[in-house]
Amino acid sequence: MQKSDCFACHKTDSKLLGPSYQEIANKYTAADTDMMVTHIIDGSTGVWGDLQMTPHPGLSTADAKAMVDYILTLKTN
Repeated sequence: MQKSDCFACHKTDSKLLGPSYQEIANKYTAADTDMMVTHIIDGSTGVWGDLQMTPHPGLSTADAKAMVDYILTLKTN
């Protein structure tokens, strides 16, 4: 995540442009991993409001899954 542009839009514990990683972790479970990986790589719109999640087509599925696995460790509820 440090090598990507993730932190331009997301922070760990508070909203920046997109939701915080903790908000994401609290919304999803491991069962949502494939969908989350797809959103990271392909981008998405409308999941968290009107802002678009920027696509990251150069990111490997394995790297995106590692990001999701990390994000899900931040669950607070």
